[in-house]
Amino acid sequence: MDKQDYINKLINKIIDNKINKLLTVIHKNYPDTFKKEYIDIELNNIKNNIKNNIKNNIKNNIKNNIKNNIKNNIKNNIKNKNNINLSLKKEKKETKETKETKETKETKETKETKETNETKETKETKETKEKKEMKKIKVDDINICCGRIWNDFIFYKETMEKVSELPKQFKVIDFKYIDIDKFNNNYILGLRCKNKKINDSNYCKLHSNHLIHGDFKKLPNKELCYHFIKDGHYL
Repeated sequence: MDKQDYINKLINKIIDNKINKLLTVIHKNYPDTFKKEYIDIELNNIKNNIKNNIKNNIKNNIKNNIKNNIKNNIKNNIKNKNNINLSLKKEKKETKETKETKETKETKETKETKETNETKETKETKETKEKKEMKKIKVDDINICCGRIWNDFIFYKETMEKVSELPKQFKVIDFKYIDIDKFNNNYILGLRCKNKKINDSNYCKLHSNHLIHGDFKKLPNKELCYHFIKDGHYL
């Protein structure tokens, strides 16, 4: 007999003695109701009840522990799965955002580069075209009409580039306030007519009949300057 078995038997013996004494006291107090022969019967019943209760308790505890363990495992698994899904979703989102940011940046840079190139090419093409036109005008100067034509723009005298913004000193409310000498030293109004002269005239048929915007080879007066500034939306 090992030590644990000895302890268990000793505990059982003590419990039996205690219960036996208790039943004996009951018999002495109630001899008619609880006879002496009932002592051993009740003792066995009590012991069996205790055993059954212990057995049921152990069984229930085991059952509850298993149930709780399964429940906790399922809960933890679901939680871990959700955490994994959240991590994957976050990682996917970050990857998508990084990709979109990169693509957006590349698209933007490509677009800006393209627009810059197109703007540069357009500007160069326009400037080249205007310079060619001016060169052609100089070559054909003898045969071309000297009339000035309206085209909404004022040009820099030295470069023949279009003026986008005039200085404040030329944004006046009346033509009489224009510094005409300073204006004519820096700017040219409109362009020269490209039509051929007629007969011995300095102008084409249209400008021979009506010189609307003056002679391109002559300096414009204050009134004509103000007309180009106002109607060309430079004010």
